Amino acid sequence: MATPQLQPMAEGNNEGIARSSSMVNSKQHMYGKDLTKEPINKNFSTPYEKMENEELDPYDDFSDSHNISIADAYEQQCDLRKTLIGGTLVLIMATIIFLVVWYKGFLMDQVSEFTDTIREYPFYSVLIFWVAMTICISASVPSAIPEVFGSYVFVQAFGFIKGFWIMVLVDYFSMLVGCIPPFLLARYLLKS
Repeated sequence: MATPQLQPMAEGNNEGIARSSSMVNSKQHMYGKDLTKEPINKNFSTPYEKMENEELDPYDDFSDSHNISIADAYEQQCDLRKTLIGGTLVLIMATIIFLVVWYKGFLMDQVSEFTDTIREYPFYSVLIFWVAMTICISASVPSAIPEVFGSYVFVQAFGFIKGFWIMVLVDYFSMLVGCIPPFLLARYLLKS
């Protein structure tokens, strides 16, 4: 079997093929094997090579020292705000814990009276608690404390299983209804 013979190409066409941007040519050019036989500039270096050699930031040309100082000042201001807000919240929580421990006996008496009221009027108590939870959620008040308090009171009043499921339903529907007023306020009245 005879192997096919390659036909020589015209002189003017070889140069165009050698300079083509085919995948093979570009890969070979990338690895330093240039088919065009043009000398590769050895003085050229990438930004990473400059950074390794001179230990310079490659993005230093794009940065503005004035903007960086403004950003640093804003970050320090935000850190100060975070520290003040965090300290205030810790102080409030410590005060609440101190008052609960200090007035523990009085609070337990009030909770037992409230539990007795819930046992006497279960429907109205659950309805009032649902309205109170809905208002708390609508006003964006953290609802964890009323949820924990309600769970404790309902479990004391109705037993573990029944009290737990009552509180789950009250919490679910209060969240469901309580999110509607803030949405409507943000969507229509406070849109601008």
